[in-house]
Amino acid sequence: MTERPPTDGLTNSPEDRFEPEPLGRWERLGASALGLVGAAGGGWAVFATDNQAGSAVLVVIGAAFLLMGVQGTPLIRVGSAESGVELERRRRRVEKAIEQARQEESPEVAAGIVEAASIIEPQIFRSAAHYRSELYASKVGVALQTSGAAIERYLFDQGPDFVATTGMGTANVEVKYRERGPLRMRDIQQLEKYSRGAHGLLIVTNAPLSPEVESYNADEDNRHIEAVSWNGERDNGIVMRALMRVAAAGGSRSAN
Repeated sequence: MTERPPTDGLTNSPEDRFEPEPLGRWERLGASALGLVGAAGGGWAVFATDNQAGSAVLVVIGAAFLLMGVQGTPLIRVGSAESGVELERRRRRVEKAIEQARQEESPEVAAGIVEAASIIEPQIFRSAAHYRSELYASKVGVALQTSGAAIERYLFDQGPDFVATTGMGTANVEVKYRERGPLRMRDIQQLEKYSRGAHGLLIVTNAPLSPEVESYNADEDNRHIEAVSWNGERDNGIVMRALMRVAAAGGSRSAN
């Protein structure tokens, strides 16, 4: 068996050196128009006002949009003078790493790839909740496996995030990352579809549980679905006990 060379998912392989996806015709025209307005307004403000810092920012933003319009290259952000304009390539590298992580059979390897991406490209992970959600989900997968469950991950968002098998049975696991606020009943209702069939459903979130979700968890009729908060190794036991409860309840429901 040939061993694969170690990788963090962000190596500069030949296929990694891709061109950013170009903007469409109307997107380029719009970017050019915004660039002309910004650059012209900033140039006028340099001579007509005393706000030199604000005028310079307008000029930089205008130039950035003009660059988008001329080259057809989408921007990630306009940064400081040191970083300048960061283009699509860095975001695409992170997306490629995440795609590779989703295809890994080992949760530890998958989590390592996403963790490496977050360390190498921290600005990208700060730019959108999608990336932080992916990092959180990878950590939950490792926590489940570390606690003794056999984990299989669904690919391409075609179902729940994981299927977890324990001594009590099998359950689907959906990871619900939230930027703010508690997990609410409407979140549970949106995810109930993943409890169909013989599998129960465990919902794992970084957020606190709302009072109505706490009441839902306590209802004996809802044992096949349960929501828990996980925010680190200290919560592994809570998650594993909940996983075994929903796995057992899902199997019992199927038998009946």
